[in-house]
Amino acid sequence: MAARRPLWVWLAPFTAVFGVLLAKNAFLFTTPLHEDADMGAVSILIEQARRFTLLVGNYSREKFNHPGPAVLYVQSWGESLFWSVLHLVPTAWNGQLIALYALNALFATLVVATGYGWTRTVRGAVAVLAVALAYGALHPAMFSSDWMPYVYVLPYFAFLVAIASVGAGRYQDSWIAALSGWFLIHGHASFLFFVPVLRAVPLLLFAVAGAITWRLPAGPVRRFCVSLLVFDALSSLAFLAYTAIGIDDLTQYYIGYFYWSAPVITVLVIALGIVEGLSSAADSVLSWLGVAVAVAAAAAACAAFAAAPQTRTSTTHTDPADLSTGADTDPALPAGVARMAVLAAGRPVVLRLAQHDAWPAMTGVLVQAERTGVRACVADPGWQFMVTSQFICTPAELAEGKNFQLNVPGQVPRGSRVEVRLRRAIVTAAGI
Repeated sequence: MAARRPLWVWLAPFTAVFGVLLAKNAFLFTTPLHEDADMGAVSILIEQARRFTLLVGNYSREKFNHPGPAVLYVQSWGESLFWSVLHLVPTAWNGQLIALYALNALFATLVVATGYGWTRTVRGAVAVLAVALAYGALHPAMFSSDWMPYVYVLPYFAFLVAIASVGAGRYQDSWIAALSGWFLIHGHASFLFFVPVLRAVPLLLFAVAGAITWRLPAGPVRRFCVSLLVFDALSSLAFLAYTAIGIDDLTQYYIGYFYWSAPVITVLVIALGIVEGLSSAADSVLSWLGVAVAVAAAAAACAAFAAAPQTRTSTTHTDPADLSTGADTDPALPAGVARMAVLAAGRPVVLRLAQHDAWPAMTGVLVQAERTGVRACVADPGWQFMVTSQFICTPAELAEGKNFQLNVPGQVPRGSRVEVRLRRAIVTAAGI
């Protein structure tokens, strides 16, 4: 039986990643943030997870829910612990983010621990950490954002590395493959295809990785690198099949963000090959050079990751047409919902959308209303896929409720009485 990994293999990478994320996002401990749009829709589910009633994942634009709620339960625990119990953060969404940072740091740690299992050296672990941090420097939102296309990226990376380790013969890593695969299957329906299949890589990187691998001395590291390349190729073939058969609109690039792992796996192989190749040399100077290269690369990658602007969680969209540019928050929600509650005078707040594009404010109002004890619902049952049946008005609520209309800013009907101004909608009295 292989020796257990020492404690530092788990603590050092987790502390490095989680520490950078907390330091870069220290504003979460002081700045109240109130989510709307997609983040609001996710929080509707997270509030159900806090009551242990959630059995499905986040909603899809195809109007169904993805298979499972694993990530949402992790976020709910962060909300409960950091906001509700410890009062370390001023609002619920802030606590959700901190829990997600910890989960992402865990997946990065699992990658490092898997690599160490083959090299059994500090330099090997440091080299893997350097690649993981460089990955984060290139795509920092996959560590800092709770937008689901980013959330899938790190567990997919961990899954590929772990399944390659198992394929090369280290069966002790089966639990890492199972854990990361479980989060993937819960996260998106497409992984019901990818995960079982794996139990257009850039050709130049693949060729370089292959050449370096075959120059390594025969042994466990070489076997692991070969397995990484094999499973990376299988991942690429599966992704090509998925794009050809399973994606209806190829302009929706975010669907394939998780495939960023393809070039990173080849870079990981190159890094391990260089560091282990130098360190296995008979010349002691070259051996120490391998350690120095690994440490220098990790330090540079950590600095780049910390300096990347998107390592700081974005709280506003820079481009309203691009949902990938930031999160959805609105500081006007608390006062706005409180005002609607006063106008409703104890009756349910009934939301009606004047235009489809007013929906981002709808989810924010519903979440804020639930957290403050205001009964609110949506009149149109067509929104059930996003807001769940909990927030679709019953006939009784429609009959007795106070109606409000959500209008896209700039599209408020002439003569309407404005009741509340939100960032993503103007709320007017609805004459129903």
